[in-house]
Amino acid sequence: MREAGIDRKWVGALALGCVLLTLVFIAHGFPYGALAVRTVAALERSTGGHLEYANFRSVFGWAGPTLQWQDVVYRDPAGNQFAFDRVNVCAGWSLDWFAGTPVLHVELTGPDGRIAGLARGGAEPSFDGTLDQVDLEAIPSGWLGPQILVTGRVDGEVDVRVGPLRPAGTVRVQGRDGSLGGGPLNIGIPFDELVAHVSLGGEHHAQVETFHLKGPLLEADVTGTVGDAPTVHEAPLDLVAEINADAAMLHALEELGFGSLSAGASTLTITGTASSPKVR
Repeated sequence: MREAGIDRKWVGALALGCVLLTLVFIAHGFPYGALAVRTVAALERSTGGHLEYANFRSVFGWAGPTLQWQDVVYRDPAGNQFAFDRVNVCAGWSLDWFAGTPVLHVELTGPDGRIAGLARGGAEPSFDGTLDQVDLEAIPSGWLGPQILVTGRVDGEVDVRVGPLRPAGTVRVQGRDGSLGGGPLNIGIPFDELVAHVSLGGEHHAQVETFHLKGPLLEADVTGTVGDAPTVHEAPLDLVAEINADAAMLHALEELGFGSLSAGASTLTITGTASSPKVR
């Protein structure tokens, strides 16, 4: 009995030693540099963009080994540029790995805010995560709509996948202390509060479930659809806006061709296309 007990102790010690040696190899001996180069190359191939960074290192955190890039600049095919102080990537906890679908936990942080969540590969790549204090000025105007200019910071949730034709999913954001302009608006309308819930994909480019804007000059609620088209610029609009503005704001909107508006609540229909909207 004593020998069996000694044997079990030795076996346990040997197993523990193997585990510790494995952890040491993972933390210090694994070729993370080569993996980082392959990861960047895969990103550039899949997106058509270009990524540059000043430093790379591997860190060992609560989720295991993490790849960390510092002072990162990414340029998409359209020439839009995104800069981050730090980008962390590690394996994401998901059963999708057993189906052969890679899942990574991604965290991007910088002066323009923080984006974090799970990125899935496969035939339809997806991202499910959160936005924290993201600067709207850093988002390319082409992503929001032709000539749209918006400032402020938003928090929110994003669950989007890249389908065969266009992105699909949902975007929910809450913003504050900014302004909205561009398009038919050649003035910036300040807002204290912005709430948006948009569904992407299906029969439309986007279904605007909720778009609420509240500021010192105007309060507005917009619902409707941005229809299907080869490009966002050509997408047909079918929107309804309920607005309540002060007299000075109403006069400014009338000068911009928004029709004759009455004091108090007014209802506007927005048709035409995203690049050439018609308001009545």
